[in-house]
Amino acid sequence: MIKALKLIFSFVYLRFVPHITRDSKTVLLIFQSPQNYGTHTYFRHLTEYLNDRGMGIHLLVAEDEVDESVLKIIEKYNIKMTVFNKEQIYPIYYRKGQSLKSWIYFLLHALKQIVFLLKIQRTINPKFTFISVGYPFIWFVGLSIPGKIYYIQHVMPGSELDTGNQFLLKIGFFMKRPHIIAVSDFCRKKMTTYWKIPEKRIKVIYNYYKGTDQVRRLSDKIRILSLARADEVKNPVLWAELGNKICALRDDVVFIWAGDGNALHEAKAKVKDPAKVQFIGYRDDVSDLYANADIYFTPARSETHGISVVGAMFHGLPVIATDNGGTIESVSNGETGFIVDVANKDQMIDRLLQLIDNKMLRIEMGRKAKLRFEQLFTENIWSSKMDNLFRK
Repeated sequence: MIKALKLIFSFVYLRFVPHITRDSKTVLLIFQSPQNYGTHTYFRHLTEYLNDRGMGIHLLVAEDEVDESVLKIIEKYNIKMTVFNKEQIYPIYYRKGQSLKSWIYFLLHALKQIVFLLKIQRTINPKFTFISVGYPFIWFVGLSIPGKIYYIQHVMPGSELDTGNQFLLKIGFFMKRPHIIAVSDFCRKKMTTYWKIPEKRIKVIYNYYKGTDQVRRLSDKIRILSLARADEVKNPVLWAELGNKICALRDDVVFIWAGDGNALHEAKAKVKDPAKVQFIGYRDDVSDLYANADIYFTPARSETHGISVVGAMFHGLPVIATDNGGTIESVSNGETGFIVDVANKDQMIDRLLQLIDNKMLRIEMGRKAKLRFEQLFTENIWSSKMDNLFRK
């Protein structure tokens, strides 16, 4: 009881008692799961953007999410950092029908997190707070702290919120008008469906890709590329099965998957010829991989936006992507590649063979993909939209 009263007192004092402030050029950046491929790329892009505009950054991050690549970015931009224990800070679930004791425990845990954020905010006095999350609903409590709040969702919701987090979201919107950002219109619609946030309250800002043109190596093979975490959502097991079937039909085809993940071992076990269906692990030389591919193929079960697809378009590759996600906004079906039914293996094989057997079609679709990239997914377009957002 005493701990609960202390938390309540701390919240009231930190949230509502005025304190001396100063002009600030520091951004509080709450970043969740930056080691994931897409969210980590965004982390790099956002820190570069803020640094270019003369903003200092104070990073709030869980201790198990500070990997070598994150440390390099921190060092490059002289980012200050607060590290916390994820098990102590992240909120828990509360579902309707649970006991009153569970509800009280949830509220106290959430209040503990809010107080934690308020203490950091008072210390650094940020110009605004930017919350970037790789899983749905994390850090909803951040929507209720003072100042401008920008919340970007990288992974689209796939189910209704639990009662507790519904409450936190409503409280956040009641106390202020946070700016909610989605990386695709598909993601925005999912947030509206599952979180009940009006579409007009969510701003869509597509991710961008910044690559370097590479000299293409000549090859007598048609190379089909995928760059992704090898987890269940990205569907590497199906990719391997389709690779086996295509390579049995065409001798001049090689499938290449770059990326690590928890489904990698299972996917490798499906491969019949490792020389033709290759899992090459995590790679940094993505521009080189793109430049020496002929087709980009992703059989992902869902994709919030698909920055690897955008990268393929930059490099002038035709793309075959599934219809469950933001890739339907990137790939123009029949123009820059093909959109396929996420559950239709035969359709995937058919579209792959169309591109494998028709070099001119690959070239023409790749040319149009590059043009579409220039219209939608450049760094300048992204930066301009972020500038407009922050001026509001």
